[in-house]
Amino acid sequence: IKLLAKLPKIDCQHPIRHWMAPITKVVFSKVKEQEIDVMIKLLFGKLDRGIIQYIGSITGLLLSASTLSLVGLNLGNKLALFISVLMNDTYKLRGLYLDGCGLTPGLEDTLEHICLKKVSFLSLANNPLIGQVGMQKVLEKIVNAPRMQTLDISGNPIGDDSLKILGKIVLSGAEGLALKNCQLSSCTPSGWEIFFKNCARLRLILLDDNSLGDDKMIAIAKGLSSRALEALSLSGNNLTDVSMKEVAINILEESPEGAESNKIRALNISNNTLGDQGIKHIVDHWTRVEYRSSLFFNNCNIGDTGVEYLAKALKAKGSCSLSLFLNDNKITDKGLECLSTSSQYI
Repeated sequence: IKLLAKLPKIDCQHPIRHWMAPITKVVFSKVKEQEIDVMIKLLFGKLDRGIIQYIGSITGLLLSASTLSLVGLNLGNKLALFISVLMNDTYKLRGLYLDGCGLTPGLEDTLEHICLKKVSFLSLANNPLIGQVGMQKVLEKIVNAPRMQTLDISGNPIGDDSLKILGKIVLSGAEGLALKNCQLSSCTPSGWEIFFKNCARLRLILLDDNSLGDDKMIAIAKGLSSRALEALSLSGNNLTDVSMKEVAINILEESPEGAESNKIRALNISNNTLGDQGIKHIVDHWTRVEYRSSLFFNNCNIGDTGVEYLAKALKAKGSCSLSLFLNDNKITDKGLECLSTSSQYI
């Protein structure tokens, strides 16, 4: 992989077979023998049917690869051409990254073909040319994908209609959604309500950089209560201690009815103005925070008082080996000294 990364971008006019094939054979000679996941980054600057067929002809490596990354490759409307060569029944691909590929509207049938094959992870992040209506059509096509487990559509604007379809995708079996920077602040309460009715199985949701604000965050927190959630990211959403209280009560606290619930293993609330009071709400209700969890509170306007709340809660919780991230806050030597007394729990 390192060897391939050093190659210059290949112009499809170059006679590459005679020098590319030996490198491919050396780098990937043992990949097929070992049943391991392989991340492949294709480094071609131009694409036409000839170069794509050549890739297909020499890449026996794809027969054993489970993940294919085409991030940043300007596929545009050539996605169908590429997929027709590489996505046949002999391949074992389970994950496909199409981030920043310049995808355009009208590709929903191709994406349906991908997902109705065997793909369980699909990333379409940062393809704004698809548009809100185009993304809705894409989601409608993959709603019944039998193996879809994780879907990333970050960086693409979505509305209520897409949000409702996403709920159906989760209901069909998906357990992870990445919705960073999707302009979710424009979605209405009714759209969120329908989404939450279908997301009881959701284990991971990333909602960073959506400017949700406290009011929408409170509604979302109530919708996510008593779920199977294990990882939640809310960075950059203009949240304060007001919404943190609801997040803590509904997501971080065990259900009072004693219903079985999974533990929170990762929580990212960075780049919000929680303040010390917001941290207090979190540590007062974090009974679902799992052993060896990671908590991200970077740039949250936390001072020494907030650190004292953390230190006391860590002592009360006992041996939990948390990973705490507190970069870019207002913590002085006094706060660090207080936190150091609980360092055996971190």
